[in-house]
Amino acid sequence: MSIQAVSFDDFKSVIGKLPPINGRPDVHSIRGVQMHAVMKAMKFQTTQSALMGYAGLLLQPNIYRLSEPTPWQDTPDPGRNFELPPNAFFTANEISNRKHRFEQDKLERTNQEIFKRAMRDAIDEAIPDE
Repeated sequence: MSIQAVSFDDFKSVIGKLPPINGRPDVHSIRGVQMHAVMKAMKFQTTQSALMGYAGLLLQPNIYRLSEPTPWQDTPDPGRNFELPPNAFFTANEISNRKHRFEQDKLERTNQEIFKRAMRDAIDEAIPDE
């Protein structure tokens, strides 16, 4: 699966406004925000799950496991720059494949971090300042 870059504004427009939590938060208002956020998170495809998208970031592991056979794992940080192991000999094709995989991993990690930032922003807007 080829990963596409998603901007903060794209994430924010799909997430939209979460249901507001007015007054003292209770089980129902928190659950409403969580379910709305999970439904929006499922709209984004990830390499881990085409079905659940980023919902794995928001659901408890045992709940997520009901939908997906493997538990959610944050995308590991591939590092800042593409590097080959020292003293390793690779063909041009192998280097190209490794570089492409690095770029895809880096893009997936960046999208995940931007999604987290957009979701935190939406949650902050749902909780009014008092």
